[in-house]
Amino acid sequence: MSIAPQRVSKEFRKMSENPHPLVFDLSLVNDNVLHWNFIFRGPSGTPYGNGKFKIDCKFPVEYPTVPPVVILTTKIFCPNVDPISGGICQAFFAHWTPGCSMKEVLEIVETIFTDFSHDHVNVVAGKMWREDNANFLVKAVTFTKDYAS
Repeated sequence: MSIAPQRVSKEFRKMSENPHPLVFDLSLVNDNVLHWNFIFRGPSGTPYGNGKFKIDCKFPVEYPTVPPVVILTTKIFCPNVDPISGGICQAFFAHWTPGCSMKEVLEIVETIFTDFSHDHVNVVAGKMWREDNANFLVKAVTFTKDYAS
């Protein structure tokens, strides 16, 4: 029997009572405790600052042994986010252990907006970030204003 529903329910309750400062509008999808939606505010000091990014988070039945699947459903120009699927770079989950929780997931989500040193799932954004940073910043800010306001 999977421990995921009980564990995720406890984490949802904890997050609802003491929300992360960049997370709001936390909700269950169709009352399914293994499927969350929330809005993540882009960290200030980044080209995503004050953007409102919709996140879809699905917990597998193997959770916490296996991390949740995190998808940005808001269009974003970011080296760490696949431009087609909205999936985030899996390198961020390289050190996942069963002791990890939504606290670590939210730290990972925050990091995708600030740390572009991992393998880039958006190759175009990654190349622009490395080779033409000024234009990368302009494009990332433009996407944030156009899609995440």
